[in-house]
Amino acid sequence: MKKSIGEDETLKKAELQLAASISCHCSLSSIDHIGEIVQQHSKGSVLEKLKLHHTKCSRLISEVISVALKSELRDELRGKNYSILMDETTDISSEKKVCLCIKYFSEKKQFMENKFLGLISVTETTGEALFDAMKTLLCEFDLDLKDCVGFGTDGANNMTEENNFVCSKIKQLSPNCIKMQCVNNSLALCVKKAFEILLSHLGFLLTEIPSWFKNSTGRRENYKKIFDTIYI
Repeated sequence: MKKSIGEDETLKKAELQLAASISCHCSLSSIDHIGEIVQQHSKGSVLEKLKLHHTKCSRLISEVISVALKSELRDELRGKNYSILMDETTDISSEKKVCLCIKYFSEKKQFMENKFLGLISVTETTGEALFDAMKTLLCEFDLDLKDCVGFGTDGANNMTEENNFVCSKIKQLSPNCIKMQCVNNSLALCVKKAFEILLSHLGFLLTEIPSWFKNSTGRRENYKKIFDTIYI
C-alpha cells in the first residue's frame, strides 16, 4: 500500500512539473503529444501510468499551480512597499482589458522583482472604473494602496490627469507616490509636437520615406547600391 501511495505522489509531481513547463514554454495543446511520448518511453516506471492531456493540464495550471503561486506571492508581498505598472488594451474580441504588474524588493532573492498580478476585463475605461478594477485586484493580494510608492503607465489622460483619475486617486491614499510615464510614449509625443512646427514639405518627406522603403525589397536594395556608390 505504501508503494502505491509513493507512486501516486511521484506521478502527481510529474504531472505538475509538466503542466508548469508547458505553461512557461509552449502552447497547451503540446501536452497531448508530449504526454503520450513520455508514457510510451517509460515502460516499467511510474510514468507509464501518466495520462495528461490539454484538459487536465489546463485544470492543473488554473486550479493548482496558479493558486499556489498566488498564495506564495501574497505572503511575500505582505507589508511591503511596491510600485504599480498598469496599462489598458483591447483584445481581438474587442473586450477591454487592464493589465497590472507590480515591482517590489524581494528579501528572499535580494533584488527588485517584477511580477504579473492579473488581467482584468472592464466595460469602461474611465479613470474611476480603472481605479476600481485595480483596487479589486490589489485586494486579492492583501495589498494596501497606502504602501504604493510608484505608479507607471503610458501617460493616457484617464491614467495621469490631475482630477478624479487613476494617478490622482492613488495620491489621495499615498501622497508620496511617484508618477512615472512610459519613456517611449513620451518620446512619441515629443516627435508629434516637433512635426507640428516643421515646414509642411519637410514633415511630408520624413513621413513618406519609411513608407516608400518598408514594403519594397527592390527599393531598399537600390538605395543600398546608391549609398555604397556615394561613400566608396
